[in-house]
Amino acid sequence: MHLGFGLRSSNSHEGFRSASVPEFKNSPLFVDTGNFDANGSLTYSLETYWRKGPFWLGGEYVLTDMDAPAVGNPDFSGFHVTASWILTGEMRGYNHKSGVFNPIRVAKSVDQGGVGAWEIAARWSEVDLTDQLATGGEMKIFSLGLNWFLTQEFNVGLNYRYINLDRFGVKGRASGINTRITVFLL
Repeated sequence: MHLGFGLRSSNSHEGFRSASVPEFKNSPLFVDTGNFDANGSLTYSLETYWRKGPFWLGGEYVLTDMDAPAVGNPDFSGFHVTASWILTGEMRGYNHKSGVFNPIRVAKSVDQGGVGAWEIAARWSEVDLTDQLATGGEMKIFSLGLNWFLTQEFNVGLNYRYINLDRFGVKGRASGINTRITVFLL
């Protein structure tokens, strides 16, 4: 099990802006506060991850408390919950010193005559950038993915994302498929 807590303070003298894309590379900003004057901000984060055999569950929550009287001192928040199951039975490694999970260690890779490692994953994430006079929007994303680790150094992933957006009083939906090819340089 991994548990982490973070605290970050910023003086924000050059202004503040918070924005996010819908977890797709090269996407337009779906939520965006725009720039506004702020005296400072304090960001709290809490994360926890747990694994048991091929099952992995984790999440993170982030809250930013703004000192920005011109927009009513808003609070912005976001979280995600992620679960994965390695269908072929491998377990994701964990580095206790650095506090990070390692890539999946493939039991029998395709270059050894095996099937590699197969993982199915689901994720729910939300970000809320609307509070007081700040109208950055709210976004909720459901993701479902399938990852194939052919070898320890090479994997292919396919993810479906379903996005709900509420910004400026207008609600919308979007969806898409994201593919990824990863080469690990070990």
